[in-house]
Amino acid sequence: MLALLAPVVWAIGNHIDVFLVGHFIKGGLLEKNHGVGSLIILSCLVGILILPITLFLNPNIFSVTWETRAILIFVGFLEGLSVLAYLYAVMEDDVASVAAWFNAIPLFNLVLGFFLLGEVITQTQLIGFFIVILGLTILSVKKTELGLILKKKVVLLMLFASFTYGLMTILFKLGADVQSFWISSFWQYVGLSILGLLFFIFIKPYRSSFLNIFKNKGLKFYSINAVNEFLFISGTMISNYASLLAPVALVSLLGSFQSIIVVLFGFVFAFFFKAHKQTTLSFRERVVQVIGILCTIAGLPFILF
Repeated sequence: MLALLAPVVWAIGNHIDVFLVGHFIKGGLLEKNHGVGSLIILSCLVGILILPITLFLNPNIFSVTWETRAILIFVGFLEGLSVLAYLYAVMEDDVASVAAWFNAIPLFNLVLGFFLLGEVITQTQLIGFFIVILGLTILSVKKTELGLILKKKVVLLMLFASFTYGLMTILFKLGADVQSFWISSFWQYVGLSILGLLFFIFIKPYRSSFLNIFKNKGLKFYSINAVNEFLFISGTMISNYASLLAPVALVSLLGSFQSIIVVLFGFVFAFFFKAHKQTTLSFRERVVQVIGILCTIAGLPFILF
């Protein structure tokens, strides 16, 4: 049940992302190409607020080795880069289709295990691999007057996001255990905070966008984004902790339901909040999307078990 809570929390956050991107960036309150910079810098700097909480829950932060600290700081970097790619993808495509790309994480783990660890890929896993690929292929194309075209930008962004998030999960498990969970989380959010500071200092368009938002509905923007980051961080912590208690395969499988939960929540939010418009997809396009999502979910048991 704990592992299933993470995708529910993330799905709520996905719809807040849709609102932030649609209202503030596509709505013209932030510059389109660099408005995501405001979101990612705040996402990373929220990690600073998490540090005293994790320190309070377990003050023995220096009890882990320097090697472990370095791994976990790198995990924080990967988390920030994954979120950055995801936010840019949300600007280009429906959020449910984007979220479904995280189901590609087990594919990367399978391939990395084969080439780096010498693990054997079974025939059953290959079947699952191609079922997931089929689902992602369905989600990767759109019909236009010129025929079917590949959503290249979304595909590249989400391949990167899935790879970095998958690597993050593996490294976190290597650097953490149940007893040192809060210590591990502390160093992870040190890395995330450092990345945010680097973005702020060295990427001028991101910094300008981050500062300029104060001039136009800054309190509303940062309040909504702070709630969203709390949800994202909570979901990540739940998933990380669940992966220490249960097999990673089971946690990954339950996490794959995030995209279909996003679709269901979209209908609920649209019913209760008329201003919430989650997509411009037609009914036919929505059906095709759901088929693609279900394919990515259906293939995972063959890979994970």
